[in-house]
Amino acid sequence: MGYITKYGTIWGQIPQTAGRVYWVAPSASYTVEGRTYVASNDNDGLSPERAKLTLASAVSDAAASVGDVIVLLPGTHSWAASVALSKAGLTIMGLPSGASNPVRQRASITTSADDEVLNITAADVEVAYLHVIPVTTKAGIDLTTAADRAHIHDNSFDLFTAVADTGTKGVAVTAIAQKPLAVVVARNFFTSDGAQGAGIELGDAIRAVIEDNTFELTAGSWAVALSFEGVTSNSGTIRRNSFLAFQATMTDGILGGSDDGSSSRVMIYGNFFGAEVTTPIDNFGTNNANIAENYKMSLGIASGGVLWSSVT
Repeated sequence: MGYITKYGTIWGQIPQTAGRVYWVAPSASYTVEGRTYVASNDNDGLSPERAKLTLASAVSDAAASVGDVIVLLPGTHSWAASVALSKAGLTIMGLPSGASNPVRQRASITTSADDEVLNITAADVEVAYLHVIPVTTKAGIDLTTAADRAHIHDNSFDLFTAVADTGTKGVAVTAIAQKPLAVVVARNFFTSDGAQGAGIELGDAIRAVIEDNTFELTAGSWAVALSFEGVTSNSGTIRRNSFLAFQATMTDGILGGSDDGSSSRVMIYGNFFGAEVTTPIDNFGTNNANIAENYKMSLGIASGGVLWSSVT
C-alpha cells in the first residue's frame, strides 16, 4: 500500500478484509511513522500517508456490503455534524490499544453539533476500538430499526465530559420502540460521573446480545446503567456484565419493561453488581426474564455477595 513498508503488510490487515481500507486523520497535519502528511478529503484515503480529513468523506467513498473498513488514526476526531453510517457492511475502527483494553482507546470521536456522534442507519455495521465522547442530551452512537446486526465492541464511552443530563447516553436506539435485529454490544467500558442517561439503551431490540461490558460510576447517582425497556416486545441475552459504583449510587443496574406480555424473552445471567447498586435487575414482568447466577457484591469482610435471582 503506497510507500509505507516498515511493518510489511500489517497496515492492510487492520482488520483482515476483502474490501478496501480507508484512513482518516484527526487533523489536517498528522504524523505516521515519524513523517508528517497533509490530510484532505481530496485524498483517496487508501493508504495511511494519503488520509482523508473526515469520517463523512470516507463513508461517502466507501462501498456498501463489500467489506470496506475505515480506520481512524490516533488523536481526537471532532466533526461539525453527526455522521450517518448509512451503508451496510462498513467497519469503523481505531487502532486497537491492546487486547481486552477498552478503557481508553487511541482515537477519540465527538461532535461540536447538538447531535449524536454516530448514527447507524444500515445493517451489518461494526464500530470498534474508539473512545466516544457524547454531547449533552445526545447519545454517542444511536441505532434505528434498520441497524440490524450492528456490532459495537471494545470501545470506551465518556459519560462525564458532557454536563449531566438523562438524555446523554452511550449506545441507544433513537426511540424505545425501535426494533433492530441481532445487535451485539460487547466488551465496552462506560464511565459516568452522575445523573446521565443509560450507557446502553436498546428499547425493543430483537435477539440482542449485551455481554462483557463494564459500567462504572465515579460520583453522584446514576439512575440506570443498562436499559432494555421496550414498548411492545424485545428479546435478547444480557450476560457477564459488571456494574460498579465507587462511593456513589447506581439505582438500577438493568432496567426492563414490564409491559412485554410474552414470557421468557430475555436471558439475564452471570452479571456482577457492586454493593452500591440499589436494585440490580428491575421492572421486568413476572415471566419476562430468565434470571440465573447474578451476584450482588458486599462490602469489606462481609459474605462476599448474594445471589440475585429476582426482579423488583
